Amino acid sequence: MKPVVFILFLLFLACADDKTPKDQPPVVEEAFTSDGWKQQVDGAFPNREKMLGSLMESDTLRGMDRVEILELLGHPLREENNHLFYRIREDKIGFMTLRTRTLVIVLLDGKAQRILVHQ
Repeated sequence: MKPVVFILFLLFLACADDKTPKDQPPVVEEAFTSDGWKQQVDGAFPNREKMLGSLMESDTLRGMDRVEILELLGHPLREENNHLFYRIREDKIGFMTLRTRTLVIVLLDGKAQRILVHQ
């Protein structure tokens, strides 16, 4: 039984259409715009990865309150314990998620204090 499971697992991996980072074209950075960040196509956000560097370097978010952040970035994917989570990228094989990259904004006293990228 174990060899059958192992062989099926190998077949699954061989058939998976996974692009590793070296197979993907390099990300061309773009200047951050609120409209570009909010743009959603088929459940994905095509501009966020390109704009992330510009957003992080500008230090725009630090010190903003929750309302200002929501106006600038739109509604987060989820919000809990004073953390706002914005999905940057999600790589999947079928229904299984392989990798997710998320912008996390930590609010302290109602203002953005830490901005992190979780991978």
